[in-house]
Amino acid sequence: QERLHGALLYAGRPPASSRRTVPAPADAGFGEAMVTGIAALALHGFATVPDLGALHRIDVLVPRTRRLRSTRFVEVVRATAPPPVPVRL
Repeated sequence: QERLHGALLYAGRPPASSRRTVPAPADAGFGEAMVTGIAALALHGFATVPDLGALHRIDVLVPRTRRLRSTRFVEVVRATAPPPVPVRL
C-alpha cells in the first residue's frame, strides 16, 4: 500500500485526507513546501470548498528545483518563484 515517506499507517486502510495534510509537506521538504489549493482553503475553514476529508489528493507547492514526484495522495505543484509573504485575513 502506497503511503508518504515517513508516515505510519496503522489500520491497514488508506489514511483520511485530514491525516495526509501533515506529512504531505514533510514528504516534499520542510521549509520548502506548503499545502496549497483547495486543501489549503479547507484547512483555513473556507465554507465554500469541500471538507478536507472529501479531498482525494492534496496539492503541495514546491520549488521548481526539487526533484519530487506526485503520489496517489499528493500532487506536486512546482513554482518558478517563491510565493509572496503570506497575508493574514
